[in-house]
Amino acid sequence: MAEMQLSAADFRPVEAAGVAQTIARPSLSYWQDAWIRLRANRRALFSLYLVIGLLAFTVAGPWLWRLDPNAQDLDQISQPPFADRRAVIVEPYAPWHGASAPGAPPASGLRLAEAATTQAVRLLWDSMDGAAGYRLYRNLFSIGEERAFGLPLFETSKADETRFEDRLDLRPRNYFTRWSRWTSGAASPAPIRPLKCRWTGSLP
Repeated sequence: MAEMQLSAADFRPVEAAGVAQTIARPSLSYWQDAWIRLRANRRALFSLYLVIGLLAFTVAGPWLWRLDPNAQDLDQISQPPFADRRAVIVEPYAPWHGASAPGAPPASGLRLAEAATTQAVRLLWDSMDGAAGYRLYRNLFSIGEERAFGLPLFETSKADETRFEDRLDLRPRNYFTRWSRWTSGAASPAPIRPLKCRWTGSLP
């Protein structure tokens, strides 16, 4: 039996042979990983863009839309679609002293002193013999044989007071105005036809 011949090399430590673990992809932060997951979800990505768009419009909206939200025409409340929204822009209100508008044609009876607006309706009438005063009515409907004159707006016991300015809740619609005279303590209708006018809208 042969003897085993050993050398110094036989006593060296055995080195383990194996494949060491390595990183297969670069390290990602929390937000990088969250963005990758978000891009993979199309619905979540669309929602993100929608929120960003709303925020951008909220910030840039006042620069793009220059209309003043406080400048509202309250006469347009509860109006149906395609309603007539035309308006007449008038001058700021000024006190009226009973004169007709310059260039107004001569007229008699109950009449408009100037064009009527929803700011003011200025009425004139002629003084009548034997009148001790006058009373003015306004109605939303035509005055028929029942002689329902409507809402009494004005009453005076002065025979020479022949003007009135109506500023009571005027709206762009038809109004029927009638005026009567006082004689001997009683009211008798004036012998004229009711004044029917179309009040056109105005902005202050």
